[in-house]
Amino acid sequence: MSKAPSAKRICAIVHASAKKAEREWRAVSGDDIGCAPEYWLSVHALQAMKRIPGFYRLEEPMREVVRDAVPARRGRLAIALRATGRCDLVHRLQGDPYAPRGLIEFKTSVSTVSHVTSDVKRILRALTCGGSSADNTLNYGIVHALTISHSTEAAAKKLANTLLRGVKAILVDKDARLICQSWEILVDSETYDAPVYYASCTFALGR
Repeated sequence: MSKAPSAKRICAIVHASAKKAEREWRAVSGDDIGCAPEYWLSVHALQAMKRIPGFYRLEEPMREVVRDAVPARRGRLAIALRATGRCDLVHRLQGDPYAPRGLIEFKTSVSTVSHVTSDVKRILRALTCGGSSADNTLNYGIVHALTISHSTEAAAKKLANTLLRGVKAILVDKDARLICQSWEILVDSETYDAPVYYASCTFALGR
């Protein structure tokens, strides 16, 4: 298996892609990024992730991801059948059999940790399927949360810290851990009469 990509590097790429998505959405729609669909962020991240070796797929069924990530062994089918939903962006290794390496989920208009809880738990289940890390090709999972707008930068930072505490609470006594977290403030000074602030937050989970 190839060397795992740095979670910090991937988080930085996701943040940079979110900044570009915000600028371009404002330019083409005249609206703030809070009005953009989540796939707008997914596509920009997909384009930016080409700097990390591998193949990338959008909206892949989680059932297929788990099936491919957990080697052929007793109970794999049952594990795969319990996986539900679709993953916004899947990072697969180059070569045969294109094993899944990472998962990235995107959420917009986030105002409470409950808005990202289901994504964190879905990634957590996928990462811990199969027992030990040797039985699962998935190496990382990232949730990117773009918050609702705020009238002050301090309010956006406060929400970012609240989300971090909430994600940490979800991971208590679990087999995965928070391997990297970061947040940046995006400022929209053009759409409204006064600037508005968003927190762009990434939470990277690993074994």
